[in-house]
Order: sequence, then structure tokens, then C-alpha cells
Amino acid sequence: ASARCRAPWLTNRRSRRWIDAVRARPLTAEIAYSSTMAPYIARSRGARARLVDFVDADSEKFAAYAARSRDPLARLYKREARLLGQAETEIANWADSAFAITDAEAALFNARAEICRPVRVWENGVDAAHFDPAAPFAAIRDPADIVFTGVMDYRPNVDAVLFFLDEVWPRVRKAAPDANFAVVGARPSSAIRKRDGIDGVRVTGRVACVRPWLKQAKLAVAPLRIARGLQNKVLEAMAMATPVVATPAAAAGLRLGADDILVREDPASMADAVAALLHDGHRRAALGAAARLRVLNDYGWADQLARFDAALDDALASSASSARASAA
Repeated sequence: ASARCRAPWLTNRRSRRWIDAVRARPLTAEIAYSSTMAPYIARSRGARARLVDFVDADSEKFAAYAARSRDPLARLYKREARLLGQAETEIANWADSAFAITDAEAALFNARAEICRPVRVWENGVDAAHFDPAAPFAAIRDPADIVFTGVMDYRPNVDAVLFFLDEVWPRVRKAAPDANFAVVGARPSSAIRKRDGIDGVRVTGRVACVRPWLKQAKLAVAPLRIARGLQNKVLEAMAMATPVVATPAAAAGLRLGADDILVREDPASMADAVAALLHDGHRRAALGAAARLRVLNDYGWADQLARFDAALDDALASSASSARASAA
């Protein structure tokens, strides 16, 4: 992309040489995952179709970072949001088809006057056979009552966990003094590591598999305040029939029924919901079963991939039509 945003940071010479060598072959289609990978296929090399999965509107994420930061970082994030927005628009215009992960994310792109063709929707799915609470797992020796899962050097996850620990967890512990909470994920930041071993909090770092942690927990939390797109951590917990308490930001983009997960915004109501679930096994079971059913009905990969197949067929048909017109 011509806009000088963060994309050049992720450009690697070895990767470019390898990709260029592959692109020299007669390819039917090329698919780039995210705006930062799209520049690798920006120059047309003869493939019949170029498709880009934006996933999220990353420019909006940097705008959110700016809103939660002070200068000079706030200015830096605002600049990044503006330049990344320009790059996203350029990518959408040269791609034969571009996708966002939810209707709301697609609407953000399509509201831009410079977008020449609509960005389509391609949601994530969950491998419900893999994330299945009935599957055999090696039991965790000391499971947690409550879990948060995610890569723990990612700013939205760090912000979410610190918010939960500072604003929600003390209220939960007051109602349930013996409750414990595990932060499960790779590369925990120093701010997160400092909380390990304090007030029933455990920071695991990288684990071999999150499924046993979800299966053996009483509930999962997703207290994100900065969030774009669709949260896999929420879908994976739902698939494992683990009750979820989430913020509106974490639940945004999901097609949910009223009893699939519990959505709470302020610390007091979130703490009340968590504490109530810790003491109510019947409610936990009902929420978990509803969540699992929602995933099976609406978030299987077969349905989601059908959308991609349709877009690929359209792009290839359009390319063939253009080729015939040029030959004529």
C-alpha cells in the first residue's frame, strides 16, 4: 500500500522473494489475510483473482488506541489510524473481492466514499468437533474457577485483564472469597505477570491447549473494552459449553440469543453476574448448553466457507468475462 502506515514493518525480504517466486506460476487465485499482508499481492502478476480478508477494520482499532492514550502516543495512533484507513481503501479498490468479519465491520469500510466496490462479509467459524466438551482431555491438576484466554502481549487483551483485575475482581472476591482466576495465554506482559499469585490470580503463560482450561472452568470472561470484529475467545468458550460473561465490545458482531452469554458493561454488574454464576451450577449448565447450540447452528465452518466460495466464484467469473471482452 502506498500509505506509509505499519504495513512496511511487516514486510520481509525473504518472504517477498518466496511469494514472488510462487506468484510467477500460473495461479487461479491469490488470497491475502489482513491489510498488512495484502501489499505482497498488490502488484498484479496474472492471477485470475486477488482476494483480501481484512478481518477487522484495523484503522478503527488504532483510533480506539488514540482515544485511550495521552500525547504523544495519542497523536501517533491517530496518524496510524488515518494512514491505515487510506491503505485499507486502496486495497479494497484493487482487490477483486475483499471481506470483513462482521456486518458492522463491513459497514465501516463501505461508508467510505472512496470505496469502489462493496466489502463483503466472511465471518469466522469454530471447529466444534475440536472444541467439544465431550472430547477426552488430560485433566488440569489445579483448574481455575474463571478463565480469560488470549495472547497476553496484545494490547486489547492486556487492557481487558487489567480492567477486570482492578475493577471487577475485588468485587467478585468479596462475594466469593475462595474464587480463583487464571489468565491463560502466551507472552504475558510485565503488568500481567506482576499479578500472578495475588488474590487468587494465576498467570499461566503459554499452554499446550486452552480446551482443558475452558472445560474445567466454571465460566470464562471477556471483559474487552477495545475490540474489533468477532472474538474467537468467546466463540471457543461457547463451543466448549463454558458460560461467558462479556462486555458489549466483546459481544459485538456475534449473533446471539438473550440466554447464550451474559453481557454486562459496568464493573459492578459484571462482578454480580460472575459471582452469581459461581454459586449457581444449574444456571451455568443452561448457559453453556445454549452457547454450544448457538455455535453448532450458526458458526460452523461449512456455512462460513460457503460465503467465501461464492465470492471466489464471482471473482473468477468476472475475470473470465473481462478476458473474453479483451480478446474480442
